[in-house]
Amino acid sequence: MSSPALRTPNLNLGKQVFQSDGRRFIALEQNPNTGSHWAQLAKNGSKVVQFRESNSGKYVAVSVDGKVTAY
Repeated sequence: MSSPALRTPNLNLGKQVFQSDGRRFIALEQNPNTGSHWAQLAKNGSKVVQFRESNSGKYVAVSVDGKVTAY
């Protein structure tokens, strides 16, 4: 089960909440205005999405142009 696509209130970035294997996750579009490696990719036109486990708040994976890497 997933929710409709949402936008973050302050930065208007894409956000999606979903469940997989009984765990709840949040997918967040990368903010290109930070100093991270992922932000630099987003600034250069890549679609970067970070995945965070809802309960722990830990980031568990990243997707760059559709290729997912688990942490």
